[in-house]
Amino acid sequence: MLNKQLEQAVEITTELGQALRQASSLVFHYRKGQSYIRCLKENVGVWKETKEVRIDCGTFTENYGGRLGLGDIRSASHVETAIQFHRPLQTVLSKVRKGDKLILRWVANNNSQYLTKNGLYKDELYLVVHRKDKQEEYYIGCSVCENNTAKMIKNESTPLSVTGE
Repeated sequence: MLNKQLEQAVEITTELGQALRQASSLVFHYRKGQSYIRCLKENVGVWKETKEVRIDCGTFTENYGGRLGLGDIRSASHVETAIQFHRPLQTVLSKVRKGDKLILRWVANNNSQYLTKNGLYKDELYLVVHRKDKQEEYYIGCSVCENNTAKMIKNESTPLSVTGE
């Protein structure tokens, strides 16, 4: 199973590692079986444009929504901004080296009975850094909300957003 996830992931180059560490924002995506990270650096160059680098990652998905009647995972996204002030995330990114492969682990609807009772759903995102025969996994973030367009991980029953995912 791990081989499939690693085949989807690109090997981190010096340039991709720099893009991760120098980004002002990171956008994590999952769509149609593929995960990737968009590294955004704002105010670059004379014209103060935004530079974007995409890193294709492997994907692990866990969906506990079936027991809640939410259906399969359709898509997912998570944004981290102001990376330069986010010390835990800076620590995670400092662990990524040339030759590593990254896997995004999306955990949908990881509810406790209290969340379920109140109509809320907890989604989580982890970054797995794969180096040779070793893996390290880091927590990136979570969201707790109703089954609506604000959900990190959208299931088949989640309403579509205006972007038409």
